[in-house]
Amino acid sequence: MLDGAAYTNNIAQGSVFVVKGTALSAAGLVSAAAPTYPTTLNNVKISLTAVTGGAALTPLMVYTYNVGGVNQLAAVLPSNAAAGSYDLRVANGAATSSPFRTSVVTRKPGIVTATGDGAGPAQATLDGKLILQRTSNQGKIGDFDSRPAHPGERVDLWGTGIGPDLASDTGGTSGDQTAPGQIRVLVNGVEVTPAYAGRSQGYPGLDQIVFTLPAGTALNCAVILQVRAGGVLSNAVTIATSAGDTCPAATTIRINEVESNGGTPGDWVELFNPGPVRKRTSDSDWVARMPRDCSDRTVRWSIPTTGLPTPPLLTAAARTGPAPSPPPPAPPRELRTIAAFR
Repeated sequence: MLDGAAYTNNIAQGSVFVVKGTALSAAGLVSAAAPTYPTTLNNVKISLTAVTGGAALTPLMVYTYNVGGVNQLAAVLPSNAAAGSYDLRVANGAATSSPFRTSVVTRKPGIVTATGDGAGPAQATLDGKLILQRTSNQGKIGDFDSRPAHPGERVDLWGTGIGPDLASDTGGTSGDQTAPGQIRVLVNGVEVTPAYAGRSQGYPGLDQIVFTLPAGTALNCAVILQVRAGGVLSNAVTIATSAGDTCPAATTIRINEVESNGGTPGDWVELFNPGPVRKRTSDSDWVARMPRDCSDRTVRWSIPTTGLPTPPLLTAAARTGPAPSPPPPAPPRELRTIAAFR
């Protein structure tokens, strides 16, 4: 059981989720019509029972899918589901699955991606129109135009999990949730307050986040976006940006790999240069580019005077000075799973 956008464990109140398994439904695809999703679809019903007891919840069924060895269900969790641990069961006709333990949380934003696995380019639209912002250059995806996003332009993200909305469960919406949900869009780490963040009316569980791409946004094919709701960050996705119809290749030198424990020779950092050669002529030229240990800011790393060649070549920077104190523990990585949400 996974959320219906980022495809990670735990689901938010009022959000779309998926269940994967075997013998969950009959062969084929059966979809319910929004906004009146039923609790039983194709003889399949999902129930969630709180481990603390009480009446079972019956989510709204979106579809049943059983094609090519992939068996998956999608449903909307009621917005009034209390946060906590639940046992999920699937009833397919007269057969009922064994319970699966899961957790319900208040908010857990997820952004839908073009590949349907929660990673890579966002399935975004531009300027409120059906122009899908998926690919790096201007083109077509089916009947829809596609091109990079322009700074100053409206961008719509689509997802699920920004928080409960009882009106949405029956096809309505409680309106903008930016303030009550403390919702922000992060564009390459820069906070942007959405113009609207709430349910897309007529589609239970589907969130629409509308924001203006900042004027100073970097122009490249993989600008990183996240949504934060109630202090919880979504999956990291990307969009292509440009002043025209083609996004420029990134030219920023990036850290590619780090060895900080018993490497040869000693500690080292591998840098990746996707752009033209940048030759170091003196330390003063590179003083702003020379990385330091976060726990020992007086020690710099030495950049080779040969410069950083363009791909596929890489170069390493050797650490100079005494060994630093142990760094703080790294934050946990976002999990990624496989599935598809429509």
